[in-house]
Amino acid sequence: IEEVVKNGYQLPSTIHEWSEFDYIGSSGPWVSEEKYAFFEHFKFYLKVGYSRKRPLLRPVQWLAKQRCKHKSFVFPIEKFLFDRWGKRVELS
Repeated sequence: IEEVVKNGYQLPSTIHEWSEFDYIGSSGPWVSEEKYAFFEHFKFYLKVGYSRKRPLLRPVQWLAKQRCKHKSFVFPIEKFLFDRWGKRVELS
């Protein structure tokens, strides 16, 4: 935090400002868009790959585990399908 403040980021200073600070749903100015997208994909695939085993989703769960293992999130077709038709997966 010291480095971020040193670089010009101003932390909330009142109780009201802190109450509006979203530390879960935002990335903050210290996280690049690329890094934020990486971790959003990583959280999604961790949740899918290591959730309760379901016979119909076994191939998708295996693929999600492979994506996490190899940190490969290009062409996230499973995420698109889950977002489009699946039950909403809460990430955090």
